[in-house]
Amino acid sequence: MLGVVNIVAGADSQLDDAGEGPCARCGAPHGRVPVAGVVSRVFTGTDSWTQPAGHLLCRACAWAYSAPRAREAIRHVFRAPAAVRELTIAQAYGELSRGGLEASASMVVPIRPGRRHLLPHAQWGRIATDHGCFAWSDADADRLQAVQRLRDAGVRMAAFTDAVAPWTVIVGARARGDLTQVLGDWESLRPWRAGAMSPWLELAQRLTCGGAQR
Repeated sequence: MLGVVNIVAGADSQLDDAGEGPCARCGAPHGRVPVAGVVSRVFTGTDSWTQPAGHLLCRACAWAYSAPRAREAIRHVFRAPAAVRELTIAQAYGELSRGGLEASASMVVPIRPGRRHLLPHAQWGRIATDHGCFAWSDADADRLQAVQRLRDAGVRMAAFTDAVAPWTVIVGARARGDLTQVLGDWESLRPWRAGAMSPWLELAQRLTCGGAQR
């Protein structure tokens, strides 16, 4: 079964091979790219590798760490047939607001582009962001739409972790006649408020930041 990284790298990789041995990250037997040529000496992400002290990476893993836009692009990856699409923020919002993520697909969404390597951690049926991998259901798609409506109503993202909607938002909703919708949207986000940092809310902030232009 092809992994997420293999499919994306197969579409984009331009690396040359050198050497032969097991891949330090995934353990595949066809490691051919020197680790030292891909990551720096101060790289701290080897704790999740199968052989942290290994010296070679397979072409797919090497590409995942070295490609120019590997830490910036939003990618939607499909397993069968194998394919990858690079998405804009608006396109990613459109995909995720329509429904849950299929088990045969994966999406990689950098929350702060350029800061983290996400492709090596991507999993089928999950979204990979700066805050880990997590599932995306039809209910999450509805909640994403709720976030967009609330942001269009003037709610700042910093307020979304509060149990109660800001009073100014409630007053505005009453004036517009959509208080029931606003309160319903706010309550629907309760499952996303669990924990100090919800990866779902962080993703929603990334995808709805351009709401006025969508």
